[in-house]
Amino acid sequence: MKILSSHINSVTVFPSVAEITRLAKVSLPKGESRVAFDMLPDTLVEKSVQVKGQGKAVMGTVKIEKVFHSVESDAGKNDLMDQALNADEQLRIAMDKVQRLNKEKTFIDNIIIKVTSPNEKSKDAELDPEKWAKMISFYQEKLETLDKFILAAEKEKVKHQDESDKLKAMLSQIGNPQAKKQKFRVSVVLDVLETGDVGLELSYQVPGARWFPVYDVRVGSDKKVNLAYQAMVSQTSGEDWENADLKISTARPKVQGNLPELRPFYIEIESTSDSKVYPELAEDMHLTKRVSNRPPSGGASAPAPLLKLDEMLKQAKVTVEAGATSVTFVITGKQTVKCDGSEEKVSIFSGEFPVELKYASVPSRQPYAYLTAKVTNATEFPFLPGEANVFLDGNFVAVSKLKQVAPTEEFSLSLGIDENLRVEYKLMNEFDKEGGNLFSKKTVVKSFEYQIKLKNFKKTTEEITVWDQLPISQNELLKVQLIEPVYKEDTNELKKEEGEKLRWTVVLKPGEERVIVFKYSVEVPQELKGRVIGIDF
Repeated sequence: MKILSSHINSVTVFPSVAEITRLAKVSLPKGESRVAFDMLPDTLVEKSVQVKGQGKAVMGTVKIEKVFHSVESDAGKNDLMDQALNADEQLRIAMDKVQRLNKEKTFIDNIIIKVTSPNEKSKDAELDPEKWAKMISFYQEKLETLDKFILAAEKEKVKHQDESDKLKAMLSQIGNPQAKKQKFRVSVVLDVLETGDVGLELSYQVPGARWFPVYDVRVGSDKKVNLAYQAMVSQTSGEDWENADLKISTARPKVQGNLPELRPFYIEIESTSDSKVYPELAEDMHLTKRVSNRPPSGGASAPAPLLKLDEMLKQAKVTVEAGATSVTFVITGKQTVKCDGSEEKVSIFSGEFPVELKYASVPSRQPYAYLTAKVTNATEFPFLPGEANVFLDGNFVAVSKLKQVAPTEEFSLSLGIDENLRVEYKLMNEFDKEGGNLFSKKTVVKSFEYQIKLKNFKKTTEEITVWDQLPISQNELLKVQLIEPVYKEDTNELKKEEGEKLRWTVVLKPGEERVIVFKYSVEVPQELKGRVIGIDF
């Protein structure tokens, strides 16, 4: 059997697995020969193995087996072991030095105790002040010197201990250099029809590989957004991918290919409880895309036309292979990805999109104006969920989250807080009063008055959407009334949305200030005022 000299030619990385393609070329005599790809990763997925060939030969049996190999220590491992032994020796010397200095300090302390302790011979002796002064001076100087030496020795000990631990950890990752390791071997029987060269291609899948998307979003004053779509690739498959062609795929080979079956869907009535959980206004409500069956005001707009791939990929230098259910990005140039789990960033594409910038605020939660960008994915491929580093006018402003975005789908990006559009939220008044008369039950009415102040410090006219909400009563005895603003029907400036949410749309000229007054009351029978959940009466 002839062991082939092969190299990794190409790698396709899926979200949780990779497909490796190895190439080998061998010169064989006429007749039957057995050749093998050896030292393949022990994590190789056997069912994924495929062998193809070129040349004047007929392929016969393909055998996949695990073989134990004696892995000899190379120069790098030997050097690492020498360094670890040296670090241990230096650590031992430092520990001995610390121990010796501490003993010397103890010895000095014992001398002082002996000299200053009374005994039969010295109890009647006269005290010589000069001798005592010299002794004290000697004692102080000696202890100060010893303390400095001990501190230096302790630091040296910690240094060598850290170095020793680091080297031992590196050695443990490499493993025992003399141990036998199990590796896969794929052998092929070839019936060579004519003496000459035969080319073989082996492909197989390995776990321990993954990629995930990251985005750089740059928004400029020209109202356009540049989105750089990148992939972070890492792997621990057991072999380095050196100078290989790299493909990034959105397919998921491990996801079950069969249509899942429905199982019985059981529901049950839970025991009643005095307390209920009600939905609240989301912190990032202004970032949520609202789905409606009605077209927006002004009529439904047609989807943005798809950009041609050659226009989008001028900077990216990748080729896109669109499959029936997935997309594969072919990265230009050779790539190297080590098997140590370190991440390599590769560029998928970079392109410009028109963008609609808007401001929004939920001042009862956060008194800030958030700048958001509405963008349409005008490409022929999807954006996968991932983090987006946002740059506004060249400055990093925020990390946003990008959801799964299909081609032609609109999505929102949070561009962070703009301090030049000031938002203030203040409780102006809160008071209780009693209601009712002799012929009706007495009630307690609690009123709240808030002030939302908006001011535009920018040099341009800006529009901002502001949200707040009324409490939602779950009991007919608990009555909520909107006092201000007076609402009769939706207008361009004020709309009432599901969940008792109020939405103001305010246009501010440069330097303009606007105040929104939000006032409501809650009425409850007096005997129930201590039982209201959500508001303190």
